[in-house]
Amino acid sequence: MLISKELVISRTTLCKALGEIESGIPIEDKFHHRHRKKIEEHLPNLLADIKEICDSQSHTDPKFTSTRLYTRLTVAEIRKQLIEKKGYTDEELPTNRKLTIKINGLGYNLKKVRKTKPLKKIKQTDAIFENVHSVNKQADADPTVLRLSEDTKNKVKTRGGVNPREKRSGRS
Repeated sequence: MLISKELVISRTTLCKALGEIESGIPIEDKFHHRHRKKIEEHLPNLLADIKEICDSQSHTDPKFTSTRLYTRLTVAEIRKQLIEKKGYTDEELPTNRKLTIKINGLGYNLKKVRKTKPLKKIKQTDAIFENVHSVNKQADADPTVLRLSEDTKNKVKTRGGVNPREKRSGRS
């Protein structure tokens, strides 16, 4: 085994080489048999079940620039539905990271479509509209009142808006 130290190779590799020389038959490594099997081989219906769950919550690209589908579901929610609706166990399902790869491979993108994202509602919204409706009812009942409509915008931090009156007067 002095040879393995001098050549800096393992004794196993050296024994394999000597065996090839003695027999004259090359020894073939079977590295292609060493990989881990894909989850589809263990769970053949998994991709079809994921597709069925995602199809109910998916949208196409609003600008039709790609063929990808966007789903509102998170990987955790898809995993939960696979367990509840399809009868999988948590132990037999792959990790969330692997599920994300499989979902993306099916053509789904785990992002919300921009146009379906609802605007944020502030705490006072309901009170503001109740006040507007009551004032409108009073104005409708009074024949001496002339109602004018003005479209105004107010600064809303979540949308990056600017009050147009502040903009005009230079107070921003």
